[in-house]
Amino acid sequence: MNYNAIIMFKNHLFFLLLLLSQNFFYAQDRNVLDKLDFISDTELPDINVSAIVKADKHKLKDQLEKWGGKLKYSYGDLSSINIPLKKYRRLNKLPWVKSIEISRNRIQALSDTMLINNNIIPIHNGQSPLSKAYDGDSVIIGFLDTGIDFDHDDFKDSTGNTRIISIWDHTTSSNPAKIPSKYGYGQVWSDQDINNGQCTHDDQAAYYGHGTNSSGIASGNGSATGQFKGIAPKADIIMVAVKLDYNEYGDFYSSVADGVDYIFNLADSLGKPCVINTSVGNYYGARDGTDLPAQMIDTMIKAKNGRIVVASAGNAGNLDYHLRHDVNPDTTFTCFRPHGGVVYIDQLYGDTANMKNIKFSIACHRDNADLTKIGQSNFFSVADLNLSPTGGSAIFDVENILAFNGGNIISTCSLVLRLEGVEQDKYYMQFYISGDSISGYAYSLNTTGSGFFDLWSSNTIMNRAPIVTDIPDPFTNFAFFNYALPDNYLTLVSSWQCLPSVVTVGNYTNRMTWVDYNSTSQTQTSCGYTPVSPGQIGPSSSLGPTRTGYQKPDITASGDFTFTSSRLSSAASLISSNPCKVAQGGMHNFNGGTSMSSPVVAGFAALYLQKYPNADYQDFLTHIKNTAKDDIYTGAVPNNSWGFGKLDGFSAIQQNFVGNKNSAINENFKIFPNPTKGELNILIKNFNEGAKIKILLLTT
Repeated sequence: MNYNAIIMFKNHLFFLLLLLSQNFFYAQDRNVLDKLDFISDTELPDINVSAIVKADKHKLKDQLEKWGGKLKYSYGDLSSINIPLKKYRRLNKLPWVKSIEISRNRIQALSDTMLINNNIIPIHNGQSPLSKAYDGDSVIIGFLDTGIDFDHDDFKDSTGNTRIISIWDHTTSSNPAKIPSKYGYGQVWSDQDINNGQCTHDDQAAYYGHGTNSSGIASGNGSATGQFKGIAPKADIIMVAVKLDYNEYGDFYSSVADGVDYIFNLADSLGKPCVINTSVGNYYGARDGTDLPAQMIDTMIKAKNGRIVVASAGNAGNLDYHLRHDVNPDTTFTCFRPHGGVVYIDQLYGDTANMKNIKFSIACHRDNADLTKIGQSNFFSVADLNLSPTGGSAIFDVENILAFNGGNIISTCSLVLRLEGVEQDKYYMQFYISGDSISGYAYSLNTTGSGFFDLWSSNTIMNRAPIVTDIPDPFTNFAFFNYALPDNYLTLVSSWQCLPSVVTVGNYTNRMTWVDYNSTSQTQTSCGYTPVSPGQIGPSSSLGPTRTGYQKPDITASGDFTFTSSRLSSAASLISSNPCKVAQGGMHNFNGGTSMSSPVVAGFAALYLQKYPNADYQDFLTHIKNTAKDDIYTGAVPNNSWGFGKLDGFSAIQQNFVGNKNSAINENFKIFPNPTKGELNILIKNFNEGAKIKILLLTT
């Protein structure tokens, strides 16, 4: 049996020597694809799509050229490609292709006092023991977001020229001369284009200046009004405006990987260290960082020092939409209600080792106070479905739900099972029930055997079947003692945000009061919000850990009620409709969520890289974790809400930089952070049950 093991030690300072006897290996099986596996070539649109592929890059390049596709770039055996959609199935069946992923999930934007809360002012002032002030000079901050209002004075220098080096706008490819040849889509605008008045980019209006807001927090210089200076006011800026309204076959994760590649390569060409802020994401996926785009981003981060990626944790911490079944010989069950005329449960993930002994069944219940069960399908296991790891397609099955009274078919449930992940070591299951007969009923997922899995379902943020929480009293209906209710753990956005190499950020409330555009004193309450005390966790800040149990978020920073640079036309609209959200001068509005706390940490990373340009992501994580603040709100840290606590920039930048401390005997296991004062993690890939591990701990 192979699985990933994470061993954690807390509350001591450890220097660790690890000796182990074990064979490490990687599976060579390929990935399979979702709905596309069941559509004929003639039904597919005649379009090209982006994808991430794990394959021999030389053979891949030759094959794509024959088909009119393109290999954009590669990191090891991971490649970002553009391919005719009708050729994807043929590519997937080639023997040298190990895995391919085309994501169809919509990506989302995840949305002074800030400088005080995060202890940045002493850094700007060069306060002792610092030998100089730090402001982000000679460091690049890249953003993957909705765009940026380049006309805002907060992004101009003292001469009136732009501080924005480049904008790569994914939302349009109208001018062939501006399409970057390496990637084949979008428009690239240079600083010269901006200064000469030739740039036509606009921060996407539908998102009310989200990208401008996050850019202002990390890198605004306050020039517009003399207020609301960002964390790194002299950093250079690169914006990748990601497209948020892809069609069904658009690949969001692939476009994010392209954006990371673009920013890091441009920074390299200028010889500058770089931090990238990603305040976008979605709530679909396994939340373990093993998808191919995440693995490619991981490779880019680790390719050289002077690279850091920061990400929003997500804004779903106030929603109970995560479900885990800890399966035992009794029957555990959970009900789902129809949404949009169907019951669609499509985010069930579990490691192959943890799901092989689970049996599943779908049952039908009347949607009444007792949730009366009236019929059920036979139990089945993943082994019954005979999924071949090298078959190149998912398994599609139909389960009949039979009435207890007479055995007639009440409903049918379509089932999809496939393997996922860079190592093809987890299952992904989908259930789909439709038809006129489902109205007035709820459907339950029933499990028995041994093992566990995680599932996410919500009608609000995912457009999926809502999980039933209004259940009968178990003391009057004993069956409901075995009912599994959802919770708000593991509510992170999924993909690169779950990587150990990415700095994932939670959100706490920044301020309670302010003076608005009309010079009126405002509070959270007077502006129409339920009050949350400054310093308290944001109600929506997503909780960890990852599906594999890795600690996320890493750190928390101020986010809610943070004033920042506005998309100017959006600010003008707010002035007429809701002036309490706009600051005096009309150039800044408040925003919130982890979208606004993430650029706080990204801005601090720019200050950190200014002082330590050769640091890597592990150095940065070690410094911010070891100096993070705890208080009455955080409680004991680390925890799933706050990570290691609140960012303390001044304390973190004072720590001595001692170089690369990556303790890894090989890529199959890693130790981080080492040394530590709080928590030590040992990640072992493909751990063989029964293997011997000897750990020697030296404490001080």
